[in-house]
Amino acid sequence: GSSWVSTHTRQNDDGTYRHYALFSGGHRSEKKEGEDGRSALYVADELPDGTLGGFALDWTEDPSVQPAGARSCTVADLGDLRDLGDGRPVSERGSPDLIVTGRGGLDVYSSSPDGGGWRRVRSLPMSDLHTDAAALYGTAVVGGRYVVAASRPGARYAGRGHESPAFVYDAAEGRVVQRLAVRGVSSSVAVLDGGTRVIVGSGAKARLSGQPNIVYEMRDRVGEGGDDAPPLLEVAGSQLLPDMPLRYNYPFARVDGSPDGSRPVPGATKTRQVRAFRAGDDNGEDVADVVLEVNAAQTCNVYYRPEAGGPATKVLQLPGSEGYVVGGRGRRRRQ
Repeated sequence: GSSWVSTHTRQNDDGTYRHYALFSGGHRSEKKEGEDGRSALYVADELPDGTLGGFALDWTEDPSVQPAGARSCTVADLGDLRDLGDGRPVSERGSPDLIVTGRGGLDVYSSSPDGGGWRRVRSLPMSDLHTDAAALYGTAVVGGRYVVAASRPGARYAGRGHESPAFVYDAAEGRVVQRLAVRGVSSSVAVLDGGTRVIVGSGAKARLSGQPNIVYEMRDRVGEGGDDAPPLLEVAGSQLLPDMPLRYNYPFARVDGSPDGSRPVPGATKTRQVRAFRAGDDNGEDVADVVLEVNAAQTCNVYYRPEAGGPATKVLQLPGSEGYVVGGRGRRRRQ
């Protein structure tokens, strides 16, 4: 019954590995009886002989925190975190943290260094964000502590002005430090080049106009606040495609949502999710990014980026992934 999953692997002191799998549900109102849509974490230890032990439930979300169900989740190491009130340590570098987003905003859960189990250590409610978006969606972590969270307005904003940025949240200080893609309709974020860049996937809905998937890169703030100033995420000089438009279709419009098997026009994809994978040899050399772009009513596509900061040199379409229309009970629906 879950819509999203994020995984993480941690090396133990004895050289073995512990594997984490975090699942988050979609709209809780859509859950069947007995399914409450809460996020849940499962953990499995790798045994000394290299085999994997069984996954065991380690944590479940309080259903009152995301009352409509989570939209996305990420497991990542956010470094050393301290309580924003008394300053005591609540998470240590090397231990994973859980990031859950939805209509309730953004929440961070950490396993207490004193062995007290998982607890919520950061909370960013939607009411604090002053946005036209009703929920936060996909997230990614850059710079070890900055969570980039996508957001998008509802279809009722078609043809109207709106502000629904992707938010950059400093988990160490517990505050938003930047707003990206203010006029975008973002749904997903993925890390590129080992964490120095992110790609923000936008569009998401088959019956709404497409949007560009824009790459942002981290840059130091020059002459602002000294060494403590958070870095800026700015539009990268090189995008996923050389001809990628950098302007969002604003305001977005309602369009035909029929599946289209042709290659999506750059800057007009209806992207629900972007995922990036690192590919290289055992020594960490010749590392490339492979980016998966999952679209609504358009073909899903795979991009191969052989060099950090460069464009993709190969694009692979996945035929048939745009879906198809079937008849049923006197009406048509997209599959």
